[in-house]
Amino acid sequence: MFECIACLVCILGCIGLGIGISGSIDFGTERHKEINFVENICLVIDAKAIPHLCSRYLCHAPVWTVEYNDDITVMSSNQTIARITGDTSEKYAKAMNELEMYPIGSKHTCYHHKRASKKTAQWHKPNTKPGLIYLLVGFGLLAVSIIAGVIMYIKYRSNRNRH
Repeated sequence: MFECIACLVCILGCIGLGIGISGSIDFGTERHKEINFVENICLVIDAKAIPHLCSRYLCHAPVWTVEYNDDITVMSSNQTIARITGDTSEKYAKAMNELEMYPIGSKHTCYHHKRASKKTAQWHKPNTKPGLIYLLVGFGLLAVSIIAGVIMYIKYRSNRNRH
């Protein structure tokens, strides 16, 4: 019985560690964007579904070429061209449906890196909350499993000393 519980605590700790690490990676990536990305208006000048191989299938990623005025970081008006890539899908129709959300010639809110040299942009505002939640839950599970393991070890040692 003791070995079974110890095994479950170990598994819980490993799961917590995995969730915590993936959450910290996501949080770190999004936090960097949250600090360095600014809101702007992007004009869609081109939109394509780009095919590429993913595992054994041909996948399609919607890619928009956008133009935005970079006068936020530069003193004079400066048009910058960037690419925004959407979610990759195995289905061409799904990529085309996503492309229709931002048609050529339309203007939408976008977020891009403050430095014009980094032509990185995205449609959605950077969000650290999901990564932070995974980080806290994962490392919380790890902490609970460590505490449970220490308690079980102390009980095991005290029971062993009695016999």
